[in-house]
Amino acid sequence: MERKYKRPFFSRLVRVKKRASMLIVSIWMLVILSVFSVSLYGSAVSGMAVSRRLRDFSLSYHAARGVCRYVKHELDGDHTKYDTLFELAQSREKKLGLTRVVYTFIDEESKININILSADMLKRLPGINEDIARDITTSPFRPFSVKEELLLVNGVDENAFTQFSDFITVHSSGRVNINTASPQVLRSLGLENSLVDIIMSFRKGIDGEAGTEDDGVFETKEEILDTLRSFTGLFEAQEQQLLEYMGWFDVEGEFFLVNIETEVRGRRARRYNIIMNSDKIIQWREM
Repeated sequence: MERKYKRPFFSRLVRVKKRASMLIVSIWMLVILSVFSVSLYGSAVSGMAVSRRLRDFSLSYHAARGVCRYVKHELDGDHTKYDTLFELAQSREKKLGLTRVVYTFIDEESKININILSADMLKRLPGINEDIARDITTSPFRPFSVKEELLLVNGVDENAFTQFSDFITVHSSGRVNINTASPQVLRSLGLENSLVDIIMSFRKGIDGEAGTEDDGVFETKEEILDTLRSFTGLFEAQEQQLLEYMGWFDVEGEFFLVNIETEVRGRRARRYNIIMNSDKIIQWREM
């Protein structure tokens, strides 16, 4: 009799265990599927974000290329024979489809060409002493193709490079635009402080600020001396020095650094530093 009752009980127990096992397996399957779904959703969202960023970068890149074509047209159509800080520093804006572009110019001729200057001129720049100036002019890397190559020169570290990098270029005719050059650049050429002060005072105009509408302008290279004579009295030594360095001066730029900031759908996108002239793009950098 006992064996009669034990069998059904054992069978029921087995069935219960099987159901429990199936329930546990089902629960684990649901957990695994839930985790997989969450992971898949996260991957999809991440993938969409990456795709959106790539699309925005592509739009900003093509917008920057479009601005370069416009800049080339603008340079070709500029019939003035001089360039000024006020003219170049004006913020320009273009709307290109979903992209908004803001850009400004920096005259590369406002800087000194590191491939041309002598050691005596170089050592007047901040961060450069006589030894470094000599090493730069005798470096096997000269002529430098980008100014960052100066970091390969003995004695030029990041700290020194930061001090003088804004005053140098490797993209210019070698002449310095007297309308846009900084006082430091003019002093590095060898001009006395008093003469540099006179030039800057003339350029700043009535309001005493550089880069404004009333700036004084040297319209031709040949008129630089007469223009300063009309502005103020010059000592004979100042006139002689100005004449001595006249070969280093120009009144217009040939190469320009175009700083471009882009927005795509109202969100900030890429920034570009592009050096170009009226013929072509010389250097392209994305940030």
